Amino acid sequence: MSTLYTDNIRANNASQITVPTGQKIVGTDVASIVAPGHIIQVAHHTHTSSTTLTSNTWTATGTTLSFTPKYATSNIFIHIKVAAEISGAANTGVGYRIQKDGSTTVYDNDYALYHSNSNDQRIDQVPILHVESA
Repeated sequence: MSTLYTDNIRANNASQITVPTGQKIVGTDVASIVAPGHIIQVAHHTHTSSTTLTSNTWTATGTTLSFTPKYATSNIFIHIKVAAEISGAANTGVGYRIQKDGSTTVYDNDYALYHSNSNDQRIDQVPILHVESA
């Protein structure tokens, strides 16, 4: 085994460098390979319990995800799918908030789901897509 020391690698008479089948480039620490514009980290959380609300105030559901961005210049893409049910009284709605650090609201939607008729039921899934800078 030998060690190659270099500061730059460039293709010779081509626009790409090919790593042969069965071979791979391995980084030895979390910052050893950088590919600008690519997904760097993924965090996932599934919250399976439900919350019943009967008031018109914001209520935290207990859904949390701790996440520390790898880079201070990262963009954080938040994708949430929430199901909600409204029944009974007319002119009621469901809104959603995303909070950073438990107190700073970074996304706020007063009426993601609105119910205008009384004595019926409405159930929907609401997707939320939000981009937040690190």
